[in-house]
Amino acid sequence: VFNTSEDTFSALAKGTVRWGEDHSLELGYVHFESDFGESMGSLLFQQDDGFRQVKLSEVSTDTLTARYHWDPVDDMFDLRFNVWASKAESTTRAVAAAPDFSQWGIIPADEPRYTRTWTYGADVTNTSRFDLDEGRFRFDYGLSYLVEDAKGDEYCSRTFTRDRCVWLQPSVGTRDVGSVFSRGEWEVTDWLKFDAGLRYDFYRLEDEGPTAVAGDSTRDGGRLNPSLGVTLTPLEGLQLFARYAEGVRPPTLRETMGSDANAIPNPDLEPETTKSTELGFNVLRNAVLTQDDKVRLKVAYFHNDHDDYISRVPSNAGPGQYVFTFDNIDKAMFEGIEVSGGYDAGIFFTDFALTHYTDYEFCRGGVCGDATIDTDYAVAHIPAETSLSLTMGTRLFEERLVLGGRVTYAGSRLAPLTSSDRQRTPFWLPYTTVDAFASYEFNDNLTFDMQAENLFDRYYVDAQDGWVPAPGRTIRANVTAKF
Repeated sequence: VFNTSEDTFSALAKGTVRWGEDHSLELGYVHFESDFGESMGSLLFQQDDGFRQVKLSEVSTDTLTARYHWDPVDDMFDLRFNVWASKAESTTRAVAAAPDFSQWGIIPADEPRYTRTWTYGADVTNTSRFDLDEGRFRFDYGLSYLVEDAKGDEYCSRTFTRDRCVWLQPSVGTRDVGSVFSRGEWEVTDWLKFDAGLRYDFYRLEDEGPTAVAGDSTRDGGRLNPSLGVTLTPLEGLQLFARYAEGVRPPTLRETMGSDANAIPNPDLEPETTKSTELGFNVLRNAVLTQDDKVRLKVAYFHNDHDDYISRVPSNAGPGQYVFTFDNIDKAMFEGIEVSGGYDAGIFFTDFALTHYTDYEFCRGGVCGDATIDTDYAVAHIPAETSLSLTMGTRLFEERLVLGGRVTYAGSRLAPLTSSDRQRTPFWLPYTTVDAFASYEFNDNLTFDMQAENLFDRYYVDAQDGWVPAPGRTIRANVTAKF
């Protein structure tokens, strides 16, 4: 299939230094690179001359990490300090069969979009534990800070293959995101536990690109987000729980600056706020059928409200102008149930997970309905109404050999299909796939494992993955050695 190839390489180096009885420092480096075909689903309906193979896109990342941990005997201190830096470079190309626009320096179907992003971050957390007259108390507190520095080269884009291209500028600027947080957990008795937290999240955006407006290139904001929970254990192995939490997602660089993706940026976007409620129970039992087996089960109801949901919408800017822009719609809501569990008897094990959505809606301009905005990116990521996975396996030869299989089911799309002149909503038919896996541990330092994905070579379109069919039968083999 045109433009679906992928060639990846990755490397990992990690080491840990320990001194005294309570200090450790872990240093790590990860490199990743990939050459892959880029298939933009919306262009399936905009090809004048049909598909053809185009030059591959490239992406590479380098990440450095340092993690310090101090855990003395004193219950007042369990300190962790982490710093990291990451560089990501990408050159991506859309799929389009087009005439030669060499006068603009663009060859057919080769419209490179180059971006480079540096990300720096650090966080520090500490845990203090206290014995109270009534139970025990745990207090977690700390802060984190992240800086995203993006650069990008102007590139030429076209909607239809015979159109003249339009020059677009990816985001160029910085995005700072930080938080100060605390969380307390009070274990009153063996059967009653409370937890509560406060987190202040703040952000700052600065447009440093050619589209920046002098004197009006920065935006910032912040919000205090609470959380509250209670856990009851009326019987051994049975937990009842309730959770409520609020969170915030600041606008991204792409949504607020530059002119990438044929969309007008909106520097006045408000951050999304999320209010989540979860109710349910856990079952954790040992020695049910045999002396060493374990049973676990979790059943939970969830309700998530996303206020000021950031959506891509029609710009209504008129002929010859950008087609899209970004805006805050009133709300997006999802509600459903999750069930997961497993049984492990050593020689035999099984796990399962079920998610079923019972309700959802998107609200804009005071009107709520069961469909997203046609041009929003979310239309490609609406989940299946029901999804299910089941894993079963066995461990042999003192658990050195593991054999197993996995069945995955995805039901119908949660929201109905929509369409507009600019974008057709990706769709899929319900499907079931089967995977198989095996691993063998030769010793503590050498392990071999193999996976067969889509074992029966089923033709299907993966849920939430656009128009391109999923890979057929895929065999992967790995050897892991520790030195």
